[in-house]
Amino acid sequence: MAASAPSAKRAKLDFSKHFRVLVGEEQKEFIVHKDPISLRSTFFTAAASETWNAAGKPIELQEYTPNVFSDYLKCVYTNAVNIDDGKEVYIQEINHAISIYVLADYLGDCKSMNLVIDSIIQWRTRNNFNPPPVCIRHLYNCTSAESRLRRLFVDFHIHLNAPGWFEAFFKSNLRGFNPLVQLPEFCSETLIEFARLSNEDLKEPVWKNTFIDSSENKLDTRHNERPSAASEAAQVRDDFTEHLRVLVGEEKQEFMVHKDLVITRSPFFKAAVAERWNTDPAKGIELPDDKPTVFASYLQCLYLGTVHTEEDEEEVYNIYILADKLGDLTSANVVMDFIVKWHTTDNVVPSMESVGYAFQHTAATSKLRQVLVAYWVHEAGNEYFQKGINRAVKHGFTDVCGALLKEYGRLKAEGWANGVSTTFAMLVAERPTCYYHQHDETLPPCTST
Repeated sequence: MAASAPSAKRAKLDFSKHFRVLVGEEQKEFIVHKDPISLRSTFFTAAASETWNAAGKPIELQEYTPNVFSDYLKCVYTNAVNIDDGKEVYIQEINHAISIYVLADYLGDCKSMNLVIDSIIQWRTRNNFNPPPVCIRHLYNCTSAESRLRRLFVDFHIHLNAPGWFEAFFKSNLRGFNPLVQLPEFCSETLIEFARLSNEDLKEPVWKNTFIDSSENKLDTRHNERPSAASEAAQVRDDFTEHLRVLVGEEKQEFMVHKDLVITRSPFFKAAVAERWNTDPAKGIELPDDKPTVFASYLQCLYLGTVHTEEDEEEVYNIYILADKLGDLTSANVVMDFIVKWHTTDNVVPSMESVGYAFQHTAATSKLRQVLVAYWVHEAGNEYFQKGINRAVKHGFTDVCGALLKEYGRLKAEGWANGVSTTFAMLVAERPTCYYHQHDETLPPCTST
């Protein structure tokens, strides 16, 4: 592999700045990170401008409820909208998803609107029946005639109902419910769509043109995005109404982190909010030995499941080291995957200086140490290896030299009989997915290899 550093720049979001948002008549306070929300929402992009919010006053959303805004934030941070299938709750769940859609529409967040559409389609596919009239009524009460969600509900009822259903549905006073009276817009739009389709080919998927292109606010037939699997937060009902105040570094730079999300990922923060440790939440949780820039990068990994760096190996290793320190194995594994992809894509063996730095800040059993040793043993060219060892000796990286010798000894004992070329031919990127991951009882091994 080449010895040069990666050339591609990777953008970074700033998690140190945030909005205060007051939601509902009770003005429930939420903390929202400015960069992620501004990338999604035209409303918050405008709110971030000095001309609108020069005084830094809280943003008020009085017409929406805190629980809807909380789940909207979950959609922003985890790309997930959950609709439970239980018979006792599905009506409430669909109506709640509709409310998230309406809020996202108001905030100009097309991506979240599409995620709600996704979730309703997936719910309909799992359960094989359409949203009931009470959900249609809720949808039509809070959306405009141009709503893509209205279009989806009409398509559902035209294309995905059993024979004879429409005759029963439109029969007056069906179980005391007359759709022609109580859902006149839905009925008229359904009839108009029937008339349009009577002269067109019905081979296209029902919802092919339902999604929204966020760049031009028009139909997007290529939409296929699904909720991110990077975070297990996407699988549970996190509450984004509470947050923690974290003070990082000697300068005690303040960060706001949503409580439910971080304590499900980090045993450190779970212990920090326990009454026996932190009896005064207003004091904040201090991380005096860590850098604010590294903690900001960790938050991007926590919330978005992504790693961004400005071509700095030590910066990436620091994110891994911090995630490991906090016990956040999911984020540590995300960083590990990034490290492997980065070095493999750019055809780069980690520099000896960065390896020495990583060894100075990790335990002997660290997976980060293991992957760095593997790069040097299996993928460093002979000349590059010799120069690296000389630098290791010069800088006093005795742990690095010891780890390399130990790995060579292990390989000799386990595979020397197979030949040197075979023994040293296992590239890092060719290992199974979980090989350099961390797992425990809360985070089972990956299913793919």
